[in-house]
Amino acid sequence: MKQEVTTKGECKYTLPTVYSICIADIRNEITRLEKKWDHQEEIFDTLTDTSIYNKRLRPASVKAGEPVIVNTSLFLISMTSFDEIQTEYTMRVLVRHIWIDPRLSFPENCTVTRVTGDNWHAERIWTPLIFIVNDKNADNLLSTSTGEGNVLLDIQPNGQVLLSRRVHLRLICKMDFWKYPMDKQTCRLELESSILREEEMILAWAEGEPLALNNNFYLTGFELVDYTFYSSQAEYWMTGNFSRLLVTFQLEREFGNFLLEIYIPSILFVVTSWTSFWLEIPAAPARVSLGITTLLTLVTSAKSTREKLPKVSYIHALDVWNVGCTGQKTTARWIKEDRKYCHLKFINK
Repeated sequence: MKQEVTTKGECKYTLPTVYSICIADIRNEITRLEKKWDHQEEIFDTLTDTSIYNKRLRPASVKAGEPVIVNTSLFLISMTSFDEIQTEYTMRVLVRHIWIDPRLSFPENCTVTRVTGDNWHAERIWTPLIFIVNDKNADNLLSTSTGEGNVLLDIQPNGQVLLSRRVHLRLICKMDFWKYPMDKQTCRLELESSILREEEMILAWAEGEPLALNNNFYLTGFELVDYTFYSSQAEYWMTGNFSRLLVTFQLEREFGNFLLEIYIPSILFVVTSWTSFWLEIPAAPARVSLGITTLLTLVTSAKSTREKLPKVSYIHALDVWNVGCTGQKTTARWIKEDRKYCHLKFINK
């Protein structure tokens, strides 16, 4: 038995008819999107035709001799794996560049509002060659060949190009351990033009918000206190001057872990060594065992802490703490010996 659907105009349609209408609408929408995508690819192929477009040449400026301005912004995903011995840390970040290429302006009366692509599209146009100065991976440049899904290209009708690249960096960070583990570190991220000199290309921070943090941004071992942006010039006497961008991160080390693993146990060891004052004077073996055990424990703890840091020539705050705890233990040992000597002298008299 066929079910009927009545509309407001009292027109009756069967359910198979309604289903066929919905399927036809879906097919029309898919066809429209495919045509739109095909039209977008046609526009992109026309603009990047090798007969009129040379991707090895930088975009022509409005006035001859003016450099190309590349506005840069960062989207920070995470900062992890801080290694004090290697003085490095890892970062996952989206690097976004925006510039104007008049050669990619859309024709008049074009129905396409934008061209969106991936690394396949980015390899067919001119892109700024930029590298990370303090990156330990020499092959981890900000190139368009970073893999599928890591590159986003967006071209506007006026020729404005947005290139977004997701990269995983292993960065060098010069650390200072004077106040370790209550220290604050300043780490950098430096971007620099690799080929074009400053008179040909200028790197600039994007207006508004040059750095944004992910909603699920996480940082291990430190707390991000503040960050600062700089623009500078790298001078090389043989090759010339190159534009450079810098962002510094002010980091403060989390203290809770050290409080539970180092400070509270060392305090308990020192307090435990004081229990020898309540032992009887003739109980020398018990006092010696207790003193040697607490002293070896403090020395072992200080050594294990030192192994987690690079071999620096100066003394950090944790060394002062360990020396203080060992001094307290040694002082207690002297007091016990003086007490024993006074007791024996009294017995002899």
